[in-house]
Amino acid sequence: MPPHPAEAPTLPPHPAEAPTMSPHPAEPTPTEPGVPATQVPPDQPTGAAWPYGQPEPDPGPGWPAQAPPARRRRGLAAAVLIAVALSVVAGLGFAGYAVVSRILPSGTPSAGDPTPSIDVLAVPAVGTCYLTPVVSAFNAVAEQAERVACEEEHTLETIASGQVDPAANPEQPGIASPVVRDLYAGCETAAETFLGAPWRTMYTRLVLSLPSTGAWRQGATWYRCDLASSDGIAQETFPATGTLKGTAEPITCLSFTYQGTQLGDIEPSDCTAPHHGEFAGLVRLPDTDLAGNALFTDLTNRCLPVVLAFLGSSRVANELTYWFIYDDTVDALDRNVLCVVAIDQDRGTVVGSLRGIGAGPIPFG
Repeated sequence: MPPHPAEAPTLPPHPAEAPTMSPHPAEPTPTEPGVPATQVPPDQPTGAAWPYGQPEPDPGPGWPAQAPPARRRRGLAAAVLIAVALSVVAGLGFAGYAVVSRILPSGTPSAGDPTPSIDVLAVPAVGTCYLTPVVSAFNAVAEQAERVACEEEHTLETIASGQVDPAANPEQPGIASPVVRDLYAGCETAAETFLGAPWRTMYTRLVLSLPSTGAWRQGATWYRCDLASSDGIAQETFPATGTLKGTAEPITCLSFTYQGTQLGDIEPSDCTAPHHGEFAGLVRLPDTDLAGNALFTDLTNRCLPVVLAFLGSSRVANELTYWFIYDDTVDALDRNVLCVVAIDQDRGTVVGSLRGIGAGPIPFG
């Protein structure tokens, strides 16, 4: 199924200030080979930036002032590492990063009655499709979805299902519970088997569906692993017709806008058309509760080898940058981090893939 471009973002009621760094007229601090060199403020690790929702470090005397606020959107954080020359003849270096996120579609699932003639207590059958709003990776009112034929327009396709132990879970387990997290991990395995690749590398969204609290207390103690068609980046979902098995497309090239040194909208792009970046691979958020510099440094260090392997190179070229996208919402079930390699902001666009270019020419477009 072709990817659908994301709609225009919605501004939150009170936009938070997005941390940015302005170009700094000083020689960058070199890092280990392949890691973008940056000029950093005191006490901030080289190559690190602050993820969405975290406080910024004290910039210290003489550090560039904070840029004006830009549009912010909840849900996904994309951190940008600007790759600069490791040897700067004129003493000009850039230290920059941007953090963006996106508001997921607002609204709540329908509070209507379950579809007539459906046994709410029975474990749903694999291969069933539903037409229902998709607002989260956790659907806590699953029995209220309208069941439809998969050949018709639908939003969710059930790829796995099962029973939850009612004795150990007399009440519906919440999104932050170990039970839900374990179920979601099992759904990820089922999705990879179904799609033939990790779901987060495809234009899909994975949803864990449980019956509502009322239905759970009446004996509906099952779960569904559901897939939806999505834009792949902000996880905005779209109706589909037919199964996603064998039809879901992989995330490849991407186009995005800039607001100063910050990223704006990120949308799918045809690799043969001018675009800005390309999905390089996945890493996972750490199991430990890292935040701020520690989290950013961890993801930076783990995305780097993914990007280098994708490029087929031992270093990130001066004309390129790399960044990552992850769900930074509270109690996020999706632990995947998308590592993306991109053309530097001031270098325009590329045409064609960056995969395997090694030390060869960059396909500017």
